Amino acid sequence: MISFTVPGDPVGKQRARTFRHKQSGRIVSMTPEKTVNYEALIRMAFSAKYPKHVPLSGPIHMLLDVYIQISQDEARKLKKNPDLWPNKKPDLDNVIKTFFDAGNGLIYQDDKQVVIVVVQKYLSDRPRVEVEVKEMP
Repeated sequence: MISFTVPGDPVGKQRARTFRHKQSGRIVSMTPEKTVNYEALIRMAFSAKYPKHVPLSGPIHMLLDVYIQISQDEARKLKKNPDLWPNKKPDLDNVIKTFFDAGNGLIYQDDKQVVIVVVQKYLSDRPRVEVEVKEMP
């Protein structure tokens, strides 16, 4: 099993921006810088722990525990109700997309290999994403 942690605020995949280039007139699509930087952070966190990893080739099971920054107001509510669940951004489906794309060619050959994904979102004073990946038998 592979496990690693990506520190900092989780970032959901943002849509590519498509526009017409002023000089050439060509249609250009660009992934927002925030998404590009976060995918690089994911790859860096993985590569630091597994520098000689060969991408997995079989079906993949992925677990993502997403810890988002808790506000002071939420901290007060959490003391009264320890079962408080976060219902704020980032959207989990977009976080999944970010991790799937960042793992392509590094953790696994292609994200189409992921057959099971379990994702949970929590509040924390230490934002991060804890990742577990294992190849299915």
